[in-house]
Amino acid sequence: MEDLDIRPAHGAVELKDVHFRTLDDLTCHHAAMNLQWTDDSLSISDLNLKTTLNQLSGNFALSFKENRPVQMDLDFKGFPLNPSEFDVLVPDLEKWDQSAWINLQASGNTEHIDIQQLDLGYGAMTRLSLNGHLDHLKNEQLRQVNVMVNNITTNRMDLLDLVSRLDAEVKLPHNLSSLGLIQFSGVINGKSNDWRAYGDLYTGIGDVKGDVDIDLDDDSYSGFVVTEQFDLGAYYHTPDWGG
Repeated sequence: MEDLDIRPAHGAVELKDVHFRTLDDLTCHHAAMNLQWTDDSLSISDLNLKTTLNQLSGNFALSFKENRPVQMDLDFKGFPLNPSEFDVLVPDLEKWDQSAWINLQASGNTEHIDIQQLDLGYGAMTRLSLNGHLDHLKNEQLRQVNVMVNNITTNRMDLLDLVSRLDAEVKLPHNLSSLGLIQFSGVINGKSNDWRAYGDLYTGIGDVKGDVDIDLDDDSYSGFVVTEQFDLGAYYHTPDWGG
């Protein structure tokens, strides 16, 4: 038996309609996909997974080339997406019980990831659309993020919810509500503790344009910020300041 290799070098499996329920009450109402593999590749195509709280679909491929990093290609959609349902697999997901949706196309390897498109919706008003790339992932000192933010839209209630799930000790300023709907588009890039952000911020009480370098090592920043009809009086609840 030790000399037997029951894994064929090439193969394909098609799942048409699989459903199950785990001991932890994770219920899969429908699962379908095409699985293919060779000596140097693995792919899952036409994935369709429906659970009680999630509807997931997409394609995923891995390529194993000799003397090269493993290459990954991903096209993933979740609508709706509720990560908490999978806390039986990853316990930390339990706190993420807010329904969301995601559309992600990405490719890369252990050194570099190219995000062709990421669209995300969360809460009542939060929407995110961006593309970019992550470089030098194995080297903590050189690891770099370059992101083009096409749009971020949110409000105080969604921010409070997100921050409380990420770190309950972080408190947002109370006057954040005066900004109303918050929108940002621009560029964020940096590495380690040295970051730069530039772009346009739109709020219900005026707009802000800026280009700021942030040094997290000494909590300092430099750059410029320009306001356009930004009502400081409304933000600080001080009418005498005016617009």
